[in-house]
Order: sequence, then structure tokens, then C-alpha cells
Amino acid sequence: MITSNKYSQIALLFSLLIPLLLHSCRKENPEIPDNSFVAFSLREAQQILQSPHPEKDSALQQLGGITRVVGTVIDRENQDIILIGKKSSQLPTARFDDLLIALRSRFVHNDLPMVSIDAPSDPNYPEQQEVRFGGKIENTPFGNDFLQADILLKKYSLEIERQIQQVDSYRKLLLNHEIGQLQKQGITVTNTRIIDPEELTTFQGKSLASEGSIQSRFWFNYRDPYKVRTDGTVFCILSLDLVVIKETKNSTRQATKTVNSMGPDDQFSQLFSNNYYALCKHFPVLQRLKLLFDLVALAEGLKGIRDLPQIDYLLHDCPVQKLETPKTYNLIKRCTALRRSDGKTSLVQLSGGIEPSVELEFLNAGNISYLQKFVLNSRPHANALSWQVPISLWDMPNAEGMSEVAAKNTAQKDKSSSGFSINVSQSVVFDRLAVNVSSIGTFQGFPVSKPLEPFKTGGVRMHMVVDSIASFHLVDSLIRVKGRILSDHD
Repeated sequence: MITSNKYSQIALLFSLLIPLLLHSCRKENPEIPDNSFVAFSLREAQQILQSPHPEKDSALQQLGGITRVVGTVIDRENQDIILIGKKSSQLPTARFDDLLIALRSRFVHNDLPMVSIDAPSDPNYPEQQEVRFGGKIENTPFGNDFLQADILLKKYSLEIERQIQQVDSYRKLLLNHEIGQLQKQGITVTNTRIIDPEELTTFQGKSLASEGSIQSRFWFNYRDPYKVRTDGTVFCILSLDLVVIKETKNSTRQATKTVNSMGPDDQFSQLFSNNYYALCKHFPVLQRLKLLFDLVALAEGLKGIRDLPQIDYLLHDCPVQKLETPKTYNLIKRCTALRRSDGKTSLVQLSGGIEPSVELEFLNAGNISYLQKFVLNSRPHANALSWQVPISLWDMPNAEGMSEVAAKNTAQKDKSSSGFSINVSQSVVFDRLAVNVSSIGTFQGFPVSKPLEPFKTGGVRMHMVVDSIASFHLVDSLIRVKGRILSDHD
């Protein structure tokens, strides 16, 4: 005869064993080999995350190891959305939070993810550029990756980031274009010199032959339109390439009618776009940017599917990792003086938001007077015995036999961060006082340009080319893949 005490002991035993049995019944996620196709269930992910004590599952946080998104399969019977992608150790792993941000930008905010570092809009703070985000991606790793890619683009354009052979910087293209335009007029450039912006005061008061400004805004976007294939339950990305888009605004005032047609902005955007995947090999953040755009395209595709399985928790309530993103970036100016054979000097200034200081550029160019500024400004207090000097990117002289240090500095350079719109200011001054010359006044510094209009991303959508259903059935095997996925899922 079993006493009530025995019943209590048995009940207690079952209360302890049942959770263990249920846990042991849950299938462990097997390690998926590299270069495999991976399926990832949003229904299962949502259920795990909604449980009272969700486990930290690396397979969940990394979307099963997906590194390149292919598309989605809708399992109507089990009310599931299944992501399809490929796992490759050569590409950055997707993050579950990135998928949530992409889904929310399209489903909840009806916006497109975007970041832009624009010219100063507040005259009280002329040296501060505003960092703006679209799609509610600020203060997230997703937004930070977008920002770091934008920063790389701006650094590359100003020739502050290391260059690859196939893609010239915007700065180099601009100066070459300026020299070429002068050669067409029979004018040669006798000397090209990088100058400190403060040195512009030596040109003040000189007769001004012409002046103008060109505001160029560069940003990453997908090649419009991207190509997909869908039949209502399967969505497949056929082609989605990233390109650099440019926007330019000219403002010129000159004494003569010489036409100054600017083509370097088009050249730079085209070179960067055509060599995007070559650049990815040198700059991993560009690989991640491609992955983020794929996730946004995936969200756009899901938004167009009727009767989508419920993912409300993922869209509204599931917490995502926070990462503070900056609101402003300091303005940097790079100036070049072109001494000309016609007795004039062309002054060209590029300005944009970049973190590494101009002083470091001059230090690397051999102007050691800036070393004093770095050393004294970094001293924490007057009695400090020793302290770190923030010049890790200095091309230090007397470095023979220090290959390890050189390698370390290169690695640090790769991790440095900073940030844009680029404003090009040009003034042509007479080298000496001249009579009977046509001038428009005197040089008093470069004029301040009105900022470009901010991006408008709300209410817009990605443009896609969708193949017909007939074409889908005839030339694509994803329907058969869908069948295998659903049968395995059951």
C-alpha cells in the first residue's frame, strides 16, 4: 500500500524528472559543415526566446551559421517562416538581432536602413558633422556596421584609408581632373603641395580669379532594381549587388567663362561600385554590409507575402543588443595648393568628417613640429612620469628591425574608426598684385556651403524585379528544395 507520503515523493520525483526528460527530448542542433546550405526556423526561434528562461544558443544568435542569405520558404501547415542560406567560413556570420532590425525597419517603421554623415547644419558648431540614421538602426550593432562602412567610404575618398590599385581616391581623381583641365587651357602645374588649413591665411587679400564649391554626397545602396523570384510561398534573391551612389551640387563664381565640369565624383562612385567585391577582400566591413542589405531585401520580400505566419514577438517585443552610436563627427579639412604657369595658384580644399587628425597626416609627411603638439596635449597632468601618446598610426622613422611593431600598427589602423558628406572648395588666386586683370574680389577664405537636403527614407521601399511564376517553375529548382525542407521539418 502506497502512503500519501510515498505519493508526495513520487510526485516530487516526476516534477524533477519531467523537465529533464523534456530537455533531453529536444533535439540538439548538430554542427553544420562549412559550405553547407542551412535552414533556420523563425517559429522555433520565437518559441525559444518567449520561454521563461531562454537558453543562450549560438545557433540561434548566429542564424544557424548562415553567412550568405538565399531566401525564405513559408511552411503553411506548421505556420513557420524558414530562412535559407549558405554557411561559409570566408564570410561574416549573420546575427539574429540584425534580422530583427531589418524586419522591424520594413514591417514596423516602413523605413529603409540608412546612415549619413553630413555637412555642419548649425553655424554655431561649424566643425561638427551630424550623423543621421534611417530605419531606427541607431544604437544597435546593425547601425554601427552601417556607420563603419560609411566611415570607410569617406576615409577612402579622402585618401586617409589605405588604397587598392583598382580604385583611386576621390581626392586623387579630383586633383588629376583639375590638372587635366588646366592642361587643356595650355596651363601647366609647376608644383603641387599639401598645406595646413591654417596656412590659407597667407593667401588672404590676394586677388581672386574664381571660386566655387562642389558638394558631393556618397552612400552605399543596392543596385536598383535587385532580382528575385517568388511563387507566394518561396522567396529567392537572385542578384543583389551593392553600389556607391553619388549626389552633387555645384556653386561656381568666376571672372572668366572657363567651364569647370566635374567628373571625379562619377568616376569614384563607378570605380568603387565596379570593384566592390575586390574591396571586400581588404575591408571585412564591406562583406558585412552586403549581408545586412540581403537581410533587408529578405524583409522586403516577406512583407509582400500574404497571410504571413505570426512573428509579432520578434517584430515588437524581442529585445535586441544595444550599442551606442555617435551623433556627431568632427570635420577634417585637406588642402592642396597647385602652383600654375600662368602666375596663379589653385587652392583646393576637401572637407569631411574623419576622426584621425590632420596633424597626423602632416607628421607622416615629415613635419615633425606636430610631434610636440601630440606629446604635450596628451600629457594627463604636469607631474606625469609617462603616458601614452595617441600616434599609433605614425610612420615612425628609425624603425628598421621593428617588423612586429610595424605589423601591430597596421592592425591598429585597420580598426580605427571615423566618418561624411564631402565638400570641395576651390579658389584661384593671383600670386602677386597685377594690373588690368579680371578679378571678382579678394580671397578671404573658402565660402561656407549650404548643406545638402537630408535623405528621406520613410515610406519608401526597395525596388525588385520579380520573375513570373512560369519562369520560376521552369528554370529554378528551389521548389524541389522547398519540398525537401518541409519534409525534413516535419
